[in-house]
Amino acid sequence: MRNPVSERGRGPETGLLAEFVGTCHRWGEQGDRLLLARNRYNTVNPSTCTAQMDDELTTLAFSDYLELEKTSPVRHDYIAGQLFEIETLSPQHDRLAINIGSGLYDRLRDTNCQVFTAEMKLWIPSLDVAYYPDVMVVCDPEDRNPNYKTQPRLIVEILSSNTQGTDRQEKFFAYQTLPSFQEYVLVPQDQTGIERYRKTAAGDWEKTLFNPKQDLHLQSLGLTLSLSEIYEDSLME
Repeated sequence: MRNPVSERGRGPETGLLAEFVGTCHRWGEQGDRLLLARNRYNTVNPSTCTAQMDDELTTLAFSDYLELEKTSPVRHDYIAGQLFEIETLSPQHDRLAINIGSGLYDRLRDTNCQVFTAEMKLWIPSLDVAYYPDVMVVCDPEDRNPNYKTQPRLIVEILSSNTQGTDRQEKFFAYQTLPSFQEYVLVPQDQTGIERYRKTAAGDWEKTLFNPKQDLHLQSLGLTLSLSEIYEDSLME
C-alpha cells in the first residue's frame, strides 16, 4: 500500500484572492472582506489593502441574517453583510455527508464532541462571515448557541465543480483564523480520494492525499474512518 502523500502550505491562490495575498500579506477588516466577498469586489488598492466596488450594496446585520434564515426556503452564506445563496445539494453530496457524519457520531457518542451537518451555521465574528459546513465537529462545551457554532475542531466539505474553489480558498482561509480549528477534510463527490489538511505544531498546514484503499486518520479526534465506509452506497456514475 502506498503511503499518503504529504505537502506543506496553503495551496495556490487565484484571481482577487491571489492579488490580495500578494499585496497585503495580512488580515485587516477591509482585507478580510475583500478576501471573502467572492465576485462582488472589483479591484484592490494595494497601498491600503481595501476593496473597491462599482455599486453600493445594502448590508445586513448578523442578527437579521439569523432571523431571515429561520424562514428562508434556501440557505445562504453570510459574508460581510451580504448573502450568497447556497446551491441545492446533490444526492451524492448528501450520501457522503451522511456517511461521514454517521461514522463520526458513532465514534464520538460517549465524548464531549458533537457532530453537526449542513443545517448548522459556523459563525466567525472576527471576519463577519457565516457558513454552513457540510460536516463539523465541536468539542468545546461552552459553544452552546443553538443557531450557530464558533469553535470547530474538524470541518469536512464535500466538493462539487461549483463549490471546490470556494471550499479550497475562501473558506479554508476563513477557517484558519479560528484557534480551535485543527483539521480540514475535502471529499470529492465525483471520484474516490480525499485530501486532509492538518495544523502542525509550527502553525503550518500539512496536506495529505488518500487513495480509496487507505484509512482516513483524524488526529484531532483520535479516530479513523475507512474510505470504503465514506463511499459506501456511493451514487457515483
